[in-house]
Amino acid sequence: MERASHNFDETPHHASSRRYQICLLGLWLLLLPFLGISAFTVHAQDAATCPENTRLAFSRTVAACGGMNPDTACYGDGNVAIESRAGSFPFDQPGDRALLDDLRLIRTISDESTFSAAVLKLHGSFNRAEGRVTTVWMFGDALMANNSPRAPELEVTTLGSALLRGTPTDDGIIISRVSINTALTANGRTVSGGWVRVFAPGLDSMAWVKSQMLSGGLMLLEPVENPSAGYAQPFLLNFLSTGRADAPCEGAPQSGVVIQTAGGRTRFPFVINNTIIVVAGTVFIQAKAGDALVLDVIDGSAAITSDVARFSDLSTFLNVPAGARVRVAVDQVGLASVQPLASEPYNEEELIGLPLDYLPVPILDLLSPLPPEQIATQSMATLSPENQATLVPLPTVDTTCRREMRADDDLRAGPGDFYEISTRLLSGALVVPVVQTVDPDGVVWWQLISGAWVRQASVRERGICQSIPVVESSPPPATNEVSMESCEPANGPIRANQQVTFSFTPPAFPSLGDAMSAPTVDPGRIIVDGAENLAVSVTEPQRLTANAISRTFFGTWTAMPGVHRVISERLSYSLVCDFTVPPG
Repeated sequence: MERASHNFDETPHHASSRRYQICLLGLWLLLLPFLGISAFTVHAQDAATCPENTRLAFSRTVAACGGMNPDTACYGDGNVAIESRAGSFPFDQPGDRALLDDLRLIRTISDESTFSAAVLKLHGSFNRAEGRVTTVWMFGDALMANNSPRAPELEVTTLGSALLRGTPTDDGIIISRVSINTALTANGRTVSGGWVRVFAPGLDSMAWVKSQMLSGGLMLLEPVENPSAGYAQPFLLNFLSTGRADAPCEGAPQSGVVIQTAGGRTRFPFVINNTIIVVAGTVFIQAKAGDALVLDVIDGSAAITSDVARFSDLSTFLNVPAGARVRVAVDQVGLASVQPLASEPYNEEELIGLPLDYLPVPILDLLSPLPPEQIATQSMATLSPENQATLVPLPTVDTTCRREMRADDDLRAGPGDFYEISTRLLSGALVVPVVQTVDPDGVVWWQLISGAWVRQASVRERGICQSIPVVESSPPPATNEVSMESCEPANGPIRANQQVTFSFTPPAFPSLGDAMSAPTVDPGRIIVDGAENLAVSVTEPQRLTANAISRTFFGTWTAMPGVHRVISERLSYSLVCDFTVPPG
């Protein structure tokens, strides 16, 4: 029996890499020296102990890698090697961990005396609070190269009320708003440094914030050359090379990777060797240069395409149901060279010994191979627009659910054409709906995170989008907030009888003493329509830097129908906002 191996010391591919010159999916061609395949003969092992040794390796991996955090890799058992793209750090003992973003590649190396395994954990969405995690087991002879752009994270803090936008421009759609002293996680900046990319709190989305609104070492962030390309988390774009038909003995597994998405069924897209694979369950993948990429679906389903020229056409995806497999021919480098055309029943014997019972959602019994006639029926289905994986122009992939305007349309203060127009969105603008309802004419309306309403028919969905909660009716919120610096209500248009809090944050004070005495020196004023002076309160001092301490002044007003002007002032700091409150 022959067992595939990768030799880290081989160098002939340095020259051959210049011949290929493939610039697809940001593939690191400098990795080609490590992707050479050589064969060696495996000596017969004790049939009684060999399968047990592989199971022991998996058990040791579980013990060594317990309690892993997302976005990390763990040295499981045997011989595991990495190549760093962030300096040196220890990764040579079972249980050692590394941030995925710091890795250029990770590889398990097995021979006749050693069976090796490693585990990777990937965030399943941009909303970290959801706790969705995709798990990857790699074992035997397997190599994964990380082709996602490096994006180390940095904790930052807002210096005031800040708007989170979908693009790094002043007219970018507002995704959310955060208050002063909000902690955010950033992972990139524009080349000029004027905008910073952050994870939008509580949303499955990335967002951009003006850098002047944030504290922290922002210039330490990696510059984002093309902000419109989106963010591809570590190992979402990757190159895979494994052995095939190389089980060390009967009852032991072949080399490869097992992937299980969050909860065992959540959809998650990967770009692997010039194929886009959307996993919704548990799969086993092998890829051998000059042979094939083989995808076995063990539970749930998967969809695959290598038609990168028409990747946004969902009809190019082949659905692969549980109990089936698909083979995609790859070239001598290992990249897919043809479009997958058909699935076939998987071979149970080639799936023996996989670490399925060690997964977060254990699989104890392997499904029987799906009959060809059922495969043919199920493979004809394509990804639905509501559930497709987000696929943005290669060479990067953005996994964010995106909803964008099909055409220019008005946003309304409520769910119906009889509500006043609050603003207008242009075609292509991103929107973030939070609830939906139906007006008396049967038209479906979505309420956006800004509080305004838009017709569902005016919005196009792209990506893995969760269903939007349905509400019977949506009365105007009882409260609202307006930052005098932006004049934009935080909870949709101001409505009659709302309790509206107006706030302003003067320039930071140079010392704690100055900040503490500020209300005594000048308590500030908020004046409505030149006559009504609101009772002004002030927040506790917030230290921004060693020599900058902030306090926010605020007052609450009961909204009345009509046209209004609000003026806030303290010493020489004066702001003016005009707005209209509709009747009813």
